[in-house]
Amino acid sequence: MVFLLAAIVFSGNILLAKENKREQRKAREKEQIEEIAKLVEGKKLTFVAQFAHPTGGKLISLTPEYTLEINDNFVSAYLPFYGRVYRADFSGSGGIKFKEQAQKTGWSMQKKNYLVSMDVKVPDDSYQLWLSISETGSASLTVSSVNKQSINFTGFVVKSKE
Repeated sequence: MVFLLAAIVFSGNILLAKENKREQRKAREKEQIEEIAKLVEGKKLTFVAQFAHPTGGKLISLTPEYTLEINDNFVSAYLPFYGRVYRADFSGSGGIKFKEQAQKTGWSMQKKNYLVSMDVKVPDDSYQLWLSISETGSASLTVSSVNKQSINFTGFVVKSKE
């Protein structure tokens, strides 16, 4: 009888612990959703690329230094590039690197995703950026260029350092 009572109390404690963890996870997720909403509303955020998905290539894991920073209409990109180049850049910069004012921008929400689109002109190229951000902060970025094949990145969005 004592064994049965101990088993019931123990299983009750396990159920309470699982419920507490579930409530804590939901609270953290709610905080994340609110934080991402603030970042998008403020139009100031940083996309951190974790993986590159080159057109016709394999998934490439990236280090956290590759980012796209957005501050209203100002965009700063430091991203790698893997793929076909149609017109070579002889400046030696490689990758997708610029700090420019966006020519056109669009910020919207569809279902549970925020969508950001930007057109950025640099001296020898033009980029179209499409950033899709889930309400919890995971994100995907597509970069199209006049001189390069398009490339996709997946990662997450965080608050800008500035």
